[in-house]
This record gives sequence, structure tokens and C-alpha cells, in this order.
Amino acid sequence: MDYNKDVIIFDLETPKKCFLASFYIVEKKEYIDFLINSDRNDLFKLTKFLSDNKNKYFVGYNNINFDNQIIEEINRNIDYLSSLSNLELSEYICNYASSLIELSNHNSRLPYSEENFSFKVIDLPRIWHFFNENRRTSLKVLEYEMRAETIETFEFDINQDFKEEDIEKLIYYCHNDIKYTYEHFKYTVGDTNHILYRGEDKIQDRLDIIEETGYKCLNWDDVKIGSESNKSEYLRITQRDEKDLKPKRINFAYGKCFKEFFPKTVKFNTPNLKKFINEIGNERIKKNIKNKKQEFKFRFNNELVSTIAKGGIHSNDKPRFIKPEEDEIYLQIDIGGQYPNAMVKYKAFPKHLGLPWNKVIESNIIKRDFHKKEYKLTKNRKHNSIQKMLKLSNNGGS
Repeated sequence: MDYNKDVIIFDLETPKKCFLASFYIVEKKEYIDFLINSDRNDLFKLTKFLSDNKNKYFVGYNNINFDNQIIEEINRNIDYLSSLSNLELSEYICNYASSLIELSNHNSRLPYSEENFSFKVIDLPRIWHFFNENRRTSLKVLEYEMRAETIETFEFDINQDFKEEDIEKLIYYCHNDIKYTYEHFKYTVGDTNHILYRGEDKIQDRLDIIEETGYKCLNWDDVKIGSESNKSEYLRITQRDEKDLKPKRINFAYGKCFKEFFPKTVKFNTPNLKKFINEIGNERIKKNIKNKKQEFKFRFNNELVSTIAKGGIHSNDKPRFIKPEEDEIYLQIDIGGQYPNAMVKYKAFPKHLGLPWNKVIESNIIKRDFHKKEYKLTKNRKHNSIQKMLKLSNNGGS
């Protein structure tokens, strides 16, 4: 994909008796606005613009659940909508937008699915896993995180007629949102100097995975990519039905002692580690009650503290500067594929899936090693995209 020629960033605003659709043409570096209110009706201009750019990717923020639902409703009902007066049309769109918000608030099914959209779309928060309850992030918060020069807000009462004199403010506000949606898009494709995201192209990774696997994953987050990859491989190996993947009931061996599940091969020599493992070994596994989780804290020394909970082991270190003494060496050690390799070694697997799940993880490890080597030899980025997918599969599946 050519990110200059193939991408249009857009946003919609839907106050009462006024509809605004703004698009930023990346290639031309210009905005195009379509307005429907008492004095203006750009309905046909909007649908022509969409038709002329049907091969482009329309990039937005939460657009699959909102903006593209409205675009789709307009595009599919043009004959009826064109028979309405300006104010009837803008009010129709406003009411439709309100119904979408209501459906989303109740996690209800939306009128149009992504697979049936008339246009190609990229929804940035879906890719970044911002729909997860613990990671939900608004565009305004993101603007703050990206150190935006200005963070614009524009309050209007959806039940009150929109004031004509405020249209220019609305357009300015909409353009500002598009500006920072585009900035976020550049982070997404690695077009940034930020050390964590520079060169990491999430869009191209997904396009490579689509070409290799056929998964419709352009707007999937990393977790879903890994999960779907595992599911597909497991069903291929076992020839089982997809409904078999869901356990009949979840059982974390509540009431049993942790030590019953410690691998016999794991032993500690350090006194404080031996003491700690004995203490938690005699603890019984409990259910999480509301926001209270069962967890244990372990202090390696006066500074290094870790928390062990159902999700694994996590450090609680505060940011600080560490300088080794003359007789010390500072080492950072990374264990490649620790969780998936441990699963394979100890033949660990979910009870309802059986040993074939272990075979899936083992297969992922072998295939990932192959693609890593091929990428190193050929520099073909598709191999890098596939090995990233398999890493997600391994970490998610273990």
C-alpha cells in the first residue's frame, strides 16, 4: 500500500439539523468538506466523492462502529434520502447517529458489518486494542499522549438545533480531530521517530498476513491475530468443530495448593527464593472476588519487587538510574519464547483441548524459527510479518 496515494483520513460530525463529513486527502495534503444543513446540501457531491475513491482506504477513529455505519446508510439509501429536504435529511442522519451510539452502549449488533462495507476501512483503535475494557482510549487522551499542540473540544446538545454561526467552529474542530487521527496513523505504520514504534508497520504486517493466510485481519488487534492463528491451526490438526474450543466450564483448580502444580524439575538454592516458594506453595488457589485478586509480592532485594498473579509474573520496579559498582556487571537477559517452550517441554495444555494444543504451539515455534531465518537471509518483510504473527500466537496460546 502507498500511504500517500491510497489513504484518506476522515471524520463525521452529526449535531441536530447539521451534518458534516470531512476528508483529508493525504496525497494532496488538503481537506474536503461536505455539509448538509438548511442552506446547503452536498449529498450527491459526497456520494460521488466516495464512488470516485472506492479503491482508497478510509482511515478513522472508531469508524467501524460509527462513521462507516453512517456512510454505509447514506450510500445504500441514496434514492430515499435524496427525496428529503435539507433539514429532514440532516435530522435523519442525526437520529441514525444517536441510534448507533445507543446500540454501542448496549453492545448490540450494528446495522452493517465490516465485511459488507462498500469501502475499504482502517479503524485505528481496533488495531491498537483500544476497545479492550482495560485499554479503552479516546482520541482526546491519545492527542495528549502524542503531545498535541492543541486539544480541541466542541460541546453541542444533540437535542438542540445546531447554530448556523457555529459551523466554522465545527469544521475547525473536525479538522483538528482528523489531523491527530493522521498522526496516530503515522505511528501505526512506523512513520515516527518514537523509539518504540519507529519502523514497526502494523498495517503492512496485516496485509502480509492476509496474503499468506487469508485471515481478514486488517482491523484485528495483535491478541486476536494470535488467537485466530492458534484456532485455525488447532482445527486443522484435530478436524474438530469450532464450538469444541469453548470449555464447558472454567476450572482453575480452586481449593488446591499451588505446590501441586509446581514442576518437579524447578528447584531454588537462594534462601529467600526457597522461603518464598514454600510459602506460596502451601497457599490454596482462590477465586477472584470483584476487584480483589489473589496475588503475591516477592522482594528480591530492597529495590526489586515482583508481583505474581493469575496473569503471570510482573515487575513493580519504579523508574530509576542504575550504575554498577566497579566489581559488578549489569546484565539484561531475555529468554526467547519462554512460555511456549515451557508448554512444549512440560506437555502443558488446556484440559478441554488436550495434547493437540501442545502440538499447535510446537508447530508455531518451528515455523517461527523458519521465518526468522528466512527474513534474516532474504530481508523479505513478509517473513518478518509472519514470524511476528506466530510470536503473538505462541504468547497468547501459552
